[in-house]
Amino acid sequence: MGEDCIANLRFKEYNKEVFDMSKDGQSTDSLYYKYTPVTEEVPKEQIYQIRPYDGGLCSYKFEGCEVRQKVARWETKGHKEIWQLCMEPGFQLSWSAENPFYGLFIVQEGTVDVRIDGMDPFTAKERDVLHIPSHLSGEITAPNGAVLFDYNCEGFALRAIEELYSIYAVDPELANTEANDILAKHKCYVHGRLLK
Repeated sequence: MGEDCIANLRFKEYNKEVFDMSKDGQSTDSLYYKYTPVTEEVPKEQIYQIRPYDGGLCSYKFEGCEVRQKVARWETKGHKEIWQLCMEPGFQLSWSAENPFYGLFIVQEGTVDVRIDGMDPFTAKERDVLHIPSHLSGEITAPNGAVLFDYNCEGFALRAIEELYSIYAVDPELANTEANDILAKHKCYVHGRLLK
């Protein structure tokens, strides 16, 4: 967004003759050049661009975890999605060395136990950033529950979760057996499960 704003300002700087800087830089060709909008107070919950902490564009509740999409792929020019993971006690995320994407998780609440290939296990606490290199297997476990943000979901997680959730809502056991194939089809390498 910042890049687009800078590009717009740069364009206005070199094309001053077609913009009226006394009217906030509106183009004189604009339909709204002589239009004064009426302002209206709107609660932040009704503003699409604001994603409340306990909500998102969409939310899905599975056994042991609720996932909330905070930023969609169409908002990042098709590159990635951002998700909030609300993990109940005993929930574990895991991935194999096949994962070609680096992981970027932030521990928002609680603590998590982390195991990554080639490293000693450690505990990450609130506000810690976990930058996990690609092609290393590992696990993140929330022994007492935790909230994580996944800032680098390059797979098509929304597609995968929608497909998985449609099966899960009807038959949770079938969803467990289908999960690996569905996630792989959508290039999602991080799996979750409630440890029992």
